[in-house]
Amino acid sequence: MPDPIDVYLLAGQSNMSGSGQSHELPDVLKAPHASARIYFAPLNSPGNERLDRPHVRQWSALAPNSGEHPGGFGLELSLGHTLAARSNTPVALIKSDRGGTSLYADWRPEDHDDPSTLTNLMLAASAEAWESLLEEGLNPRLAGIIWYQGESDTSLNNPDPHAYSQQLQTIFELISDELNDGQPAPKTIVRIRPATEPNHSNDHVIRQLQVQVAQADPMATWINTDDLHQIEGDAWHVNGQSLLTLGDRAAEALLTLLPPGEGGPQSGSDEGTQVAVEPSVPDQVEPAAAVSAETDAPTASEPTPEPPHPSPIPAEGGTEPAASQDTDSIEDEPAASEPETPKSEIASPKSLEPLPKPDATRVLALMNQKGGVGKTTTAVNVGAALANLGLNVLCIDLDPQAHLTLSLGIEPDEIEKSNYDLFTDPETTAMEVVRYTARDDKRLAVLPAETNLAGVESELSDMIATGLAQTILRNKCKDLIQQFDYVLIDCPPSLGLLTINALTLASQIVVPMQAHFLALQGMTKLFETIGMVRQGINPNLTVAGVVLCMHEGNTLLASEVIGELEGFFEAARGTTQPWAEGQVFQPPVRRNIKLAEAPSFGQSVHAYAPDSNGAKDYLALARSIAGG
Repeated sequence: MPDPIDVYLLAGQSNMSGSGQSHELPDVLKAPHASARIYFAPLNSPGNERLDRPHVRQWSALAPNSGEHPGGFGLELSLGHTLAARSNTPVALIKSDRGGTSLYADWRPEDHDDPSTLTNLMLAASAEAWESLLEEGLNPRLAGIIWYQGESDTSLNNPDPHAYSQQLQTIFELISDELNDGQPAPKTIVRIRPATEPNHSNDHVIRQLQVQVAQADPMATWINTDDLHQIEGDAWHVNGQSLLTLGDRAAEALLTLLPPGEGGPQSGSDEGTQVAVEPSVPDQVEPAAAVSAETDAPTASEPTPEPPHPSPIPAEGGTEPAASQDTDSIEDEPAASEPETPKSEIASPKSLEPLPKPDATRVLALMNQKGGVGKTTTAVNVGAALANLGLNVLCIDLDPQAHLTLSLGIEPDEIEKSNYDLFTDPETTAMEVVRYTARDDKRLAVLPAETNLAGVESELSDMIATGLAQTILRNKCKDLIQQFDYVLIDCPPSLGLLTINALTLASQIVVPMQAHFLALQGMTKLFETIGMVRQGINPNLTVAGVVLCMHEGNTLLASEVIGELEGFFEAARGTTQPWAEGQVFQPPVRRNIKLAEAPSFGQSVHAYAPDSNGAKDYLALARSIAGG
């Protein structure tokens, strides 16, 4: 089982960036932390010094140098140290911020069509950080969000400061959709200090709205900053010592929202916290009061608004409130760190209308010479979906990384024969290599791969020269494939011998890709290769169409790329081109974190998270590909 890691997203403007200086730090915070790491993804404009630091856009041990100034810091240092000290799970912080930015002018969460908004840039950076953890073989969980922003929204230039609460709620929802499959995550809002500048007199509105957003959300808290100290001569920014205090408060606030045993205070303890919350967290936290670290008493600087709704209903089966549940298990989503008892790879088709069997076996090669576009994910999850819909499916793994094999619960090191043997041993038959998934479902079979598949081309150099190597897969599999309704071939991200073998066996090609313009340009070379194979080896080969993966459909760029693809296929109608009947399959597959998590457990998304957006999209896509 993959090792769990708790991920916290830190976002906001300059006070989140932090103006702390290294000389303000105690020695214990200067050294890299052993079990806490940070992904530093500043949102500054090109040319800003922060973008040139060596650890930008990569995971590194938590240490100073993620602040506004070189070698500086924000609240992340004490936050990470406190969280790591209170948890048995490693801690990972994603820090994505930019100074001088407002929700209405810069973050603009309602503007889905503009990829340049800070909200979209933050979400993209967070997804990259998350996927990097998955590539390490870790099992990330969104354990909390810390938001420290709002000073710029207090300006008199803000046309509608009262819209702040809806915009902030929208950002939290988008984060949950991106990293937590739509489920709410613990979050804490750092309430800004009162403004001292006359042109920022909307400060009382923003401060009140920040509290109201927290009180309206049983998974949220807010933190008081009125007792913290500003940098001398600076109207807005808190000093280094106050940032350290603030990091401790944020950690305590988030831990308060976790159930006992997962880092939260134990039931009945006298431990205090510097937060203001609804009475939906453990009862040692006093509701609706902002408590300072120095005084340990409620602040009287501003009256606290009344909660806009009653306390949440207790969770079923116990007296703990719903907000104290593990957020990874809400609404039957399997917890990433502790999955349910393994389900059958093939879900029960009782609620699924079966697809009719095709007149003859359809062999689809999924190919794109660019890696990381969703080939393997599509092969696994379209294959499992077709099997869910009552069809017999064979998946062939021709990628030496063996990711399809692993994704379906088969360990390459534990198999006696693989596709490597199929290519290099004349005596090995496809029937000897074929395996069923780890849960013995007889509608989904695999011809598995091992990493030594990468050496096939050099071992078969003599056969390549004679042209015999290009048809090995077709000759070995011609009898086996007749037992299946669909055969899906996961091709390597190259146009070498293994891919040529796939094209020789296949009847149609499916091209997984992202809706990017660079991806369009790569298709030219791909289609040239398809034309050559059709002329020389497989005259019946055609292009079935394109599958859009990791899709962000509400952007102008995506719409333009889809238009280009549809125009390309439409222009070929009635010609003899292999793509004359091609299409852009619907629906596009939305970016969904469950798709990235499922392979770690050797399951398709349909078995791992059947109610997720990823499972729904691939089930609908399978119907589209099958024409049903």
